[in-house]
Amino acid sequence: MNTKPNRPPHRVYRLALYGVKASGKTCILAALAMPRHTHPGRLTCSWIEETPEHPLPAGNSADWTSKDPYHLGWRWLDQQRTRLAYGDIPPANPTREPMRLLYDFTAPEQGTIRVELIDYSGELILTSDQLASQLRSHMETCDGLLVLAETPHPGADLRPLTQD
Repeated sequence: MNTKPNRPPHRVYRLALYGVKASGKTCILAALAMPRHTHPGRLTCSWIEETPEHPLPAGNSADWTSKDPYHLGWRWLDQQRTRLAYGDIPPANPTREPMRLLYDFTAPEQGTIRVELIDYSGELILTSDQLASQLRSHMETCDGLLVLAETPHPGADLRPLTQD
């Protein structure tokens, strides 16, 4: 059992998040940042809104000019979790610089696991050669790759999905 839940973990797992447009990347990231009921097994997930190494700029977030991936992530995620709270579906991410988000996942047996999720929105619209090069470059700094892909219904035409 983790006796010091507020103590940051020593290891940060870096995962890149990929998916075609409207695959649900933003919905998953925003849902992970929302308040929720206590899990009976004491499993938790908390969005780390501000890290000491990347303090948020002063003032209204709409006026920020920072290109820091954590600042981009905070501003985007704050807007999208508000949308989810009101029952709205977040729009597709604009093609932009990658954003980074930190989450702490806890389980009684494992303690706290810190995960940095890196959203590379718009990357999947590149040609296959460009995508392969980008994926290799990104994976050099990541521990894993999460790909959101549609699962076809039985009997559905698979051609559109195989092209994606």
